[in-house]
Amino acid sequence: SNLQNINTYTARNWINLFYNPADGSYPIPKGGYLILYNEVLRAGNARAQLNYNHTFHKDHEFNAIAGAELREIKVTSTARNSFGYDPTTGTSVDNLDYADYFPLNPFGNNYATIPATPGGVSVNTDRFLSYFANAAYTYKGRYTATLSGRKDGANIFGVKTNDRITPLWSTGLGWDISKEKFYHLSWLPYLKLRASYGYNGNVYNASAYLTAQYATSQLTGEPYSSVTSPPNPQLRWERVRNENPGINFSSAREIISGTLEFYQKKGTDLIAPSPLAPSTGFTSFKGNAASMRTNGFDLTLNTRNISAAISWTTTLLLSHTHDKVIHIDEAFDAKTLTGNSTIGTPQFAGILPVVGKPLYGIYSYRWGGLDPQGNPQGYLGDTLSTDYQQILSNSSLSNLVFNGSSRPLWYGSIRNTVSWKGFSISANIIFKLDYYFRRSSISLNYADNIVGDKVNSDYENRWQKPGDEKITNIPALVYPSDDNRNNFYTGSSILIEKGDHIRLQDISLQYTFDKQHFRKLPFEQASLY
Repeated sequence: SNLQNINTYTARNWINLFYNPADGSYPIPKGGYLILYNEVLRAGNARAQLNYNHTFHKDHEFNAIAGAELREIKVTSTARNSFGYDPTTGTSVDNLDYADYFPLNPFGNNYATIPATPGGVSVNTDRFLSYFANAAYTYKGRYTATLSGRKDGANIFGVKTNDRITPLWSTGLGWDISKEKFYHLSWLPYLKLRASYGYNGNVYNASAYLTAQYATSQLTGEPYSSVTSPPNPQLRWERVRNENPGINFSSAREIISGTLEFYQKKGTDLIAPSPLAPSTGFTSFKGNAASMRTNGFDLTLNTRNISAAISWTTTLLLSHTHDKVIHIDEAFDAKTLTGNSTIGTPQFAGILPVVGKPLYGIYSYRWGGLDPQGNPQGYLGDTLSTDYQQILSNSSLSNLVFNGSSRPLWYGSIRNTVSWKGFSISANIIFKLDYYFRRSSISLNYADNIVGDKVNSDYENRWQKPGDEKITNIPALVYPSDDNRNNFYTGSSILIEKGDHIRLQDISLQYTFDKQHFRKLPFEQASLY
């Protein structure tokens, strides 16, 4: 419950925005602005599992589990916004005119309808069914083989059993080389190789069925429905193939220990928008229309630098990952990437699937500097241009600049911990490397910069007089507004910067109580940090 009473800026702004000075009327009545939202989540879970563990003749160890699980998650939400709310009586004004257009203050040149009160009830129910089994066999504590399988079903997928329920499996091998008789490396007493191969499944929060949403018309007051997703009876689970070799190691007295593992993941049947002929009533639907590959490695390295009354340990984490879209049904161009005709819009962010590129790539318009009048310049083909409408509408992927991934390809941290008796202090330094971001700047429309109390610092460095184009890349402001000019600048490569950084992430101080020093402690151990 969020009440903006009549003394708040939000409530006064709504009232004054629609006020009619000609007749003194208030289309939005004087009073508070109340936002009500309620959500209830109910989850049920039933699970049955059998465990089996047995050792035969000391050398053969067998472990297995098998079971089934049922889950249901139901979310119910209600919402309502009320104008003219009086907290004393708990009433609001309901007979507002949502159909007519009113002049807006302070200029009176723009017209708008009162935003309809978003009210209603939303219910979402997801059901899942799983069968699973896992078995592991170990011989002489050296050789381990594992096999797992499961079948998962959900009510959000297609009508055929093979689509609704998908079989998934994996297998693995492990070899503890350090237990072999021929192994004699005293400085590395523990060394184990392992590898696994198999498939995972992903659930997508959508539906294979025709889905619509009901609403009430502002013009007629009659109910209507709009289709939110067309049917796709062939919708099936996403499948991800995993290949994962690795190594575990430890030196004498565990002065150095850690793991190193490599992985390759190939996602098939990935759910993505697929084009439809407009004559069907839809332009696209969600289908199993894409595939991609991800490669990388993870290194964990632990060192015991000092082991005495004062101890000092270090943990290094290093990860590298690189992904690439292999296939997607829809041919993406600049308009498809943004859902709009301009890259400079807020839609130009997040998942941008382009074959051969990372899933989270950043693209931009080629930057050509400022002209002598302070206007930003782009390219039409190889020609400098200030025809922003043509630049925005004619840009294709071949004419855009691919700047790189918006997610770090390298990630890691170094944590040092010093301990004495029950005290310990640690500091964690993290780093993220090889990625890019689009920084914010000013709007090139003068009117946008006088609204609100926050202006980007680029305002100070904008072009103001001839010759400034030699010392700045911030264009001149214009009035009246030119949205195409502003959108080109917002989406241009001049605003793309590297995000690489190293920073001190956190410092932690901790004291641990234990039974050895506090015998009357009612529990084994407790930490205050």
